[in-house]
Amino acid sequence: MRVKTAYGRQCEDIRHSRRETMREMGSKVGVSASALSAAECGKSKPSARVVEKIIEVYGLPQKEAETLRDNAVSSYNQVRIDVRGLTEHQAKLAYAMSKYICRLPAGVCERIISIIKKGDQK
Repeated sequence: MRVKTAYGRQCEDIRHSRRETMREMGSKVGVSASALSAAECGKSKPSARVVEKIIEVYGLPQKEAETLRDNAVSSYNQVRIDVRGLTEHQAKLAYAMSKYICRLPAGVCERIISIIKKGDQK
């Protein structure tokens, strides 16, 4: 299972709404499908040139264009977790945290950190 960044999910939505493949989008914006995939999954950083080209080629409205720019920038600060070698339960936890962590209040985050630290001391 590939975990996409917010930038990657938005690019995927743009493609799907136009029934395009990653290869077709990459061709339109001047990058390979593998380079586009790497940026979408957070393995590489999306370049400002490619982001602006996507906005131009797909005629994104101002709000959607700003969201794409913001998502591209935020992908620079993302943490990747290699789930290879983890148990199924550990991998599920990693996926759940990546999806829901932004919704957790500070108190819940502190409790989770406390639980994790206690487990590390055993």
